[in-house]
Amino acid sequence: MIKEIQKFWVSQSATWIKDGKCLILEARKRPGYWGLVGGRINEGEEAESAFKRELKEELNLDNFENLGLVDYLVFYKNSSGKEMSTPVCIVVSLIKSDQIVDICDLNEHSNLTWISENEIDNYKYIVRGLDKIIKKAFVKYKGIS
Repeated sequence: MIKEIQKFWVSQSATWIKDGKCLILEARKRPGYWGLVGGRINEGEEAESAFKRELKEELNLDNFENLGLVDYLVFYKNSSGKEMSTPVCIVVSLIKSDQIVDICDLNEHSNLTWISENEIDNYKYIVRGLDKIIKKAFVKYKGIS
């Protein structure tokens, strides 16, 4: 008997640390919950192109350097409101840029802020475990700066 292949989403997010602070964005659909800039890779899209597209769409950021992988998270998206059905893998990278940004995609985010390492635990995150990823990003950032 052949088992059906489970479908899943792959998403990419960026931890952007600048002047000792990390950028986080408030989710429009879940006020009070915060996340990182980024999003899904569309069918037929290359990973690098998708990453650049998401940063451009959400922050109008087009001048950045990808400093490499921080970590990844896997969770199930609650698409029906009743049960968790779609597995999602978020690949999180650390980026560097001197560009000044503002929120462009107001459908997804309502606010942005820059937080220091000691402020990470003061926020609720849209994805469980994102606080640990941000902490790992600060460790990586210190190791290369």
